[in-house]
Amino acid sequence: MKSLKMPGTNLTSEQTFFLAYAQTQCYQRQSLLQLLRTQLGSYDEGTALNAALIHMPEFAKAFECEARKNQCFD
Repeated sequence: MKSLKMPGTNLTSEQTFFLAYAQTQCYQRQSLLQLLRTQLGSYDEGTALNAALIHMPEFAKAFECEARKNQCFD
């Protein structure tokens, strides 16, 4: 199936899917919440998101990541 560009963006539909997923992992930090997460051993959203996506071949294909890179985004 051919990947289409989403209107108004340079993103393919596959890339848009992963962007939407990443946005669901974002939240406004509150100092007490951050303290609790740190004490409970939870990862910040960036680390958790990277950990989930780095193991998905579909993500690597959508963003044309190199096979040996740890992550393909900044």
